Order: sequence, then C-alpha cells, then structure tokens
Amino acid sequence: MQNEYEGELESKKGYWADVHYYMEQNNCNKEIAIKAIDKIYDDFVKKSNEN
Repeated sequence: MQNEYEGELESKKGYWADVHYYMEQNNCNKEIAIKAIDKIYDDFVKKSNEN
C-alpha cells in the first residue's frame, strides 16, 4: 500500500512539473496550462486504450 501512495505522489509531482513546463513554454497562466495538460493526458489515455 505504501508503494502505491509513493507512486501517486510521484505522479502528482510529474503532473505539476508538466504544468509548470507548459506555462513557461507557452507563456500562459496556470489555469490554461492545467486545461491543456489535462487534455494531453486524456488524449494519451484514449490512444493507449485503443491499442
């Protein structure tokens, strides 16, 4: 159980790193970056599920 929790924390760290990177690269605010990253993640999951 502890490993799952630690993995979840690492996943959240990666998510926020992606958000901040997107903000820097696209010169936008956090709200826009979150929406964009969520869409990117959703598209990735959809493509993964198709295969």
